Amino acid sequence: MAAASNMETLECIPREKIYFTGPFSEPSKVSIVLKNVTLKNMLFKIKTTEPRKYGVRPNLGIIEPQQTAHITVILQPGDDDILNHQGHHKFQILFTSMEENKSLKSAEEIWQTVNPDLVSYHKLRCFFKLSDENSADKNAEEHFDNPKDASEVVLLNCDAIRFSQ
Repeated sequence: MAAASNMETLECIPREKIYFTGPFSEPSKVSIVLKNVTLKNMLFKIKTTEPRKYGVRPNLGIIEPQQTAHITVILQPGDDDILNHQGHHKFQILFTSMEENKSLKSAEEIWQTVNPDLVSYHKLRCFFKLSDENSADKNAEEHFDNPKDASEVVLLNCDAIRFSQ
């Protein structure tokens, strides 16, 4: 997998951490926003280190130029020990730019043709807190879920990819 370069970018909000709020006997939901700030289509795919514990919708797709994708991540209920896993669970956002190719119809089909050397990635770590924790922690979560300034946005870079005919 390629390291990020400075050619093209994808914005990711939140930047580094995802905060899930309990009680964890019920599903806990957070949002990730990916914004394509380029003039090309961007292909993305989201993976996790704990696929049985999380649902991600959509987990792959194409973001058109200057458009945004809203991703919902749901932590499944039932892990009584979740608070002991601070920062251990991770999400990886794989992404690359792409040329329009009308013969390929879905993002899944396109991912099968992507050269892995042209794919860049960004990682997010998961953190957990109970809903009755102090208000400073709640404010921190709201801060990450609703960023107000550019310091809370990370620009993800990737190289251009061209599909051969």
